[in-house]
Amino acid sequence: MLKSFTDSVVVETEGSIASITLNRPESLNALTFEMLRGLEIALAELGDNPDVRAIILRGEGKAFCAGDDLIDMGTDNCPVPEDKIREFLDGYPKVCTAIRECPKPVVAVLHKFAMGAGLELALASDFIVASSNTKIGLPFVLRGFSSGTTLLPRLTNRLFANRLLLTGEFVPVSELSNFGLVSTICEPEDLDAEAESLAKQLASLPTKSISS
Repeated sequence: MLKSFTDSVVVETEGSIASITLNRPESLNALTFEMLRGLEIALAELGDNPDVRAIILRGEGKAFCAGDDLIDMGTDNCPVPEDKIREFLDGYPKVCTAIRECPKPVVAVLHKFAMGAGLELALASDFIVASSNTKIGLPFVLRGFSSGTTLLPRLTNRLFANRLLLTGEFVPVSELSNFGLVSTICEPEDLDAEAESLAKQLASLPTKSISS
């Protein structure tokens, strides 16, 4: 079954597995306010659906997610207003909370780029499966504003978090493996199969044991 919560957030269910796809490939799935709301709604509905036992979160096209869409926050003639930036930085942690509190396990599937808010979505998930060519980063500082991130310092350590937060450096996703945060790193052509295999494994387990 295929369902769109917005044009840019598409949900598909097959058996007991649901897939949420970020669907703005022309913008490398950069997140808009509309997408954040669509993700919240999708996660709530799938969490309440007794037929769904595992969820895959992926990005359409060339990358998982390039972060936030600054164009969506501003206008053609004006720079991004500070209140819009703050609204976004306050908004995506709500989606991260929805992922973390979802009673169904969420598998984030990363390829090419997982930046900014996109990286936070992945870190909020229960499992990360990534292609070997994936780069991660928190480039907020390069745009002149502070990050709203809370997960990276908590899940890694202060030095690694500062490296990404204070320099805007992009690093290989394999560096997250040093902290036990990546379930599988595979070749790009094997990514979908690896993610689906893990989701099927999770879906086969007793629901109460994995949602507790």
